[in-house]
Amino acid sequence: MTVDYSLIKEDDVIESSNDNAVLDIIHRRRSTRLFKEKNISDETLNSILQAGLRAPFAAQFCTIIYTRNKDIINELVELPYFGVWKTSNIVLFILFDRERFSKVIEYTGRTYNFDDSFALWLGLQEAGLIAGNMTIAAESLNIGSVLLGAVPVFPYIVKPLLGIPDNVHPIVGMCLGYPDEEKVPTLKPRFPLEMTAFEDKYHDLTAMEIEECRKVMNEGFKAGSYYEGIRGKLPIFDDKPDTDYSDYTWCEHISRKFGQGFPLSFVDILKDSGINFEKRM
Repeated sequence: MTVDYSLIKEDDVIESSNDNAVLDIIHRRRSTRLFKEKNISDETLNSILQAGLRAPFAAQFCTIIYTRNKDIINELVELPYFGVWKTSNIVLFILFDRERFSKVIEYTGRTYNFDDSFALWLGLQEAGLIAGNMTIAAESLNIGSVLLGAVPVFPYIVKPLLGIPDNVHPIVGMCLGYPDEEKVPTLKPRFPLEMTAFEDKYHDLTAMEIEECRKVMNEGFKAGSYYEGIRGKLPIFDDKPDTDYSDYTWCEHISRKFGQGFPLSFVDILKDSGINFEKRM
């Protein structure tokens, strides 16, 4: 049986052709933002971390820092977009670690002499794979997770708090904890498969196909009441402060976030972390 997972509703029963438990975990996984006051054991955490580190890699550019320290977590949740995750049991960060990588090379008698921008690109790939493995491993152990995608923009707070040196930059954060069953979120939709994956050749979507993508996302988020009850907690970047969130759509939200510029220079942020974008000789 072929299932279009982008159209799955909350109460639908997902079937796979061979009762594949891994696929069921992947397709039922959702981001968790409210957690129980229940500790994750060292054994469980180590299983999740080991699963992350078994991901494919280019050169092992990534390091992980995690904390259970509530004082640290409480400082982190003061960052924009972080407050909703304050009930997390564990917060962890996947770092691009050129410092460690340089030291590994030095033991061969050579000096690191590579294009940092490409090394960072490879590190981003590794971090994404590590994060993916950990979210699925956590889900298989009944641990909820949510990614903190804004972490790279706030190194000035994250790095001193966690003792992160130069030449190391946070790529993504993750919160872990046992989900609060009374606050389980709905499954979010995805663009339809036939409008995202193409065989042999890129397909430039037509206006009708773009509208179908918009419809799937907008209706899915509205059905899950995702934006209701969070007035004042969403980024408003334009002159629409009185938006009725009962009719607020995913496309409206994304257009506000990505259609009005970005107030910071991310390249400057990376340079401050020691990432060198100049050509090396």
